[in-house]
Amino acid sequence: MDISFEKIENPAAPRDSGLYDSLDEKIKILHETSWRDKWQSQGDQYHLWLDNFKEDERIYAMFLLSKFMYFDNETIRELMQRVYEDLYRRPIIYGIRKDKKLTRDRQIIEDEFKKKLERTRFLSIGNPSESSAHLLYFFRQENRLERDLFINAHQLYTHTVEGDLIIAKTVVEGIDKIVVLDDFCGSGSQAKSFDEEFVVNLKKDKPEIMIDYFSLFAIEKGLNKIRNLHYDRADAVFVLDNSYKCFAVDSRFFTSKEKDIKDSCHKICNRYGRKLESNYPLGYKNGQMLIGFHHNTPNNSLPIFWSERKSWNPIFKRFVKIY
Repeated sequence: MDISFEKIENPAAPRDSGLYDSLDEKIKILHETSWRDKWQSQGDQYHLWLDNFKEDERIYAMFLLSKFMYFDNETIRELMQRVYEDLYRRPIIYGIRKDKKLTRDRQIIEDEFKKKLERTRFLSIGNPSESSAHLLYFFRQENRLERDLFINAHQLYTHTVEGDLIIAKTVVEGIDKIVVLDDFCGSGSQAKSFDEEFVVNLKKDKPEIMIDYFSLFAIEKGLNKIRNLHYDRADAVFVLDNSYKCFAVDSRFFTSKEKDIKDSCHKICNRYGRKLESNYPLGYKNGQMLIGFHHNTPNNSLPIFWSERKSWNPIFKRFVKIY
């Protein structure tokens, strides 16, 4: 069902400035291009979401929606190519050329790269049922990689049975590098848990093994925390600095002339956020993000976009993990 963009009266909209009309037009364009794969099967989600707000608040909700960064299925697939080419392959190629006296012989380079690829294993940061694991399928497809290069974290060890106990013995032979893939790094807490559960022990049993953490998107602060853990390298295709926090002093979402709009948006998000997600009204650990993906919306984003509590109608639904 296509979305109807009939006019909604907004008493607070500064009609003489044309803000309401420009926002309405921008949201139409975003729907017809970037957001269509998300909304096309959800009916009139735009108006259902706007109906969560009072009439005089809708102009501010529209303003925030117009700034939301949504990445569709096709874009995510393209980013998976960038993870492989820019974060994984390119540094290895550079190292090979350095070791081979800066050779430009493509055959030598590709032969050496193939050897290193065969001794690499790719895995997801979370449970096989979570979004990062789902992205491994895209990663494998887009980069035309063999299935045997992908494993579950528990396959990193050989196991033996001693009595009633299953004992993890040693790191599986034939692996020199492990690449841990993630879609979004917010606070870095999930990567920290993985570090404590697996990386520390792997490094203890096989110090020479290289373990990298790569994410599509990462909040700079969270990524820096990961870089202080036991990973050999932590990087992302897009690193989001403090200006991506919606209500930060240096927020990129508001100009210096939009202070009043920013203050009103902040109050509205905080008020509804406290009702929807009382522990983090502006997103997990005060994330204040305006970001979402085709497959899910990070809880670091503002809850007014994704929460379903208190009969709230989300516009970018989040599929919550159930443990």
